[in-house]
Amino acid sequence: MGNFVELISEEVKLLLIRNGYIWLGEHVKIILLGLLCTGLFPTIYKILKYIRCRSRLRKLAKDLHPFYEKPVIDKATDLFVPTKCQNIDPSNENEPRESFAFATKEKLIPFFIKKVFNADKNDQRYFLVLADSGMGKTTFMINLFTSYQNRFAKKYNIRLLPLGDNRVDEFIAKIEDSYKINTILLLDGLDDDPKAWDNHEKRLIDLMQQTRLFREVIITCRTQFFASATHEPYETGVRKFDTEGSGQYTFRKIYLSPFDDKDIELYLDKKYGRLALFNRKRKTLAKAITKKSPNLMVRPMLLSYIDDLVLSADNGDHSTPVKYNYLHDIYEVLINKWILREARKVQAENRQEFIDNLYLFSNQVALRIIQNKRTDNGLFIKASDILPLAQSFEINLDELELKGRSLLNRNAEGKFKFAHKSIFEYFMAVHAYQKRTITKTPDGNLEITSPIDFEGLDLAKRFFAEMFISFKLHNNVSNIDHVKKTLTSKYEGYVTEWSNSYTLVLKKVH
Repeated sequence: MGNFVELISEEVKLLLIRNGYIWLGEHVKIILLGLLCTGLFPTIYKILKYIRCRSRLRKLAKDLHPFYEKPVIDKATDLFVPTKCQNIDPSNENEPRESFAFATKEKLIPFFIKKVFNADKNDQRYFLVLADSGMGKTTFMINLFTSYQNRFAKKYNIRLLPLGDNRVDEFIAKIEDSYKINTILLLDGLDDDPKAWDNHEKRLIDLMQQTRLFREVIITCRTQFFASATHEPYETGVRKFDTEGSGQYTFRKIYLSPFDDKDIELYLDKKYGRLALFNRKRKTLAKAITKKSPNLMVRPMLLSYIDDLVLSADNGDHSTPVKYNYLHDIYEVLINKWILREARKVQAENRQEFIDNLYLFSNQVALRIIQNKRTDNGLFIKASDILPLAQSFEINLDELELKGRSLLNRNAEGKFKFAHKSIFEYFMAVHAYQKRTITKTPDGNLEITSPIDFEGLDLAKRFFAEMFISFKLHNNVSNIDHVKKTLTSKYEGYVTEWSNSYTLVLKKVH
């Protein structure tokens, strides 16, 4: 506690003096130490801790100007769950959660601050942090910057720059060489850098030359930005002068880990409160939703949309909690939110076309994958098939958007698959629902025949059956921000039963 008083007294002193309380400011340390012995200190301690936190955030906004605005910083830091990394690319699994059994995980910010930034020897100076869409790369970089910048005693300077901003090269060029050698440089989003889209190898060589004097350089990028694991950068082109001579620095690759159950629980505690005195109903519903869709909630970006699932948009104030009876309702909202997030990266006048095209593309990829499954023995599509598939349906998206901004990611071999197998199964169920045939049997039951064989796709079968019971209008992409009410179904009095992997039977309950 005493150390805390020492740390904050200067900040509180400046705060009081700026607001005209000069005498209090000059004697703030004595006053704080006196309050330490009274029963009032715990309350004042919380107030001062809050003041110190807000003061730090204001300083961070200044340090990150002009590239990151305060709302972006607040969003990244307020509900931050410590980022973990692992030695195995989670994109290689059908579901990222499946990589937990084999991966060695470590908290990433302590790794950099304690093992990399404070090391006497910086033999490893270049790091490439890889992750799929929505796994928290930018959030991690902002919090890494924040954690190091807020340290009481730090050896080096630190800078964070977004590579998607066309001012970055000019900004780096203006930094003095004497400053660079004592500065850690964080470069976020190689896949957002227009100069890397046509030739990322050339862009990386250029970046390495520009940043060769910085103490350490950390770059984030989407895994699928590179054609395969063998195409991921290894050599930096920056010479390494040592006793062996003529070597060069290499990139150390690090993969961000998906959330596990404890991470999800921590996020909900931060969002709604550990005790949830005022948000108990919302937190209860949020927990129920995460349990219904655990494979999606391992992705921080999708978990951040939990309020869009918990709250209804049917009234203007978004204050009415909604209970989801069907799993496919949850998937519909989250997939739409994901597509909308990617659409924000294109020009406003092209945004709706992008949304419609990306949805159509996702449907067609799912169909191509199920067609290839019989021969390829896997839920993949070859990289070389992606652009021709889009062109055959006149889908107006370029190759970068198809591979880098879709719901797909690639494995180490360079093949593409849906980021979650469950999303692939959702699109299969939607297609089957739209193309189904219905016949009535002599005993009054209904047989629903799917054009798709659901063998081995148990979740798709569940989605398909739910769609009849809930009787929803699916894929209303233009209404992406609206959580639609479940309509009363004409099949509400039926129970579902599968007679085979093609045929769903609706039996009338008497």
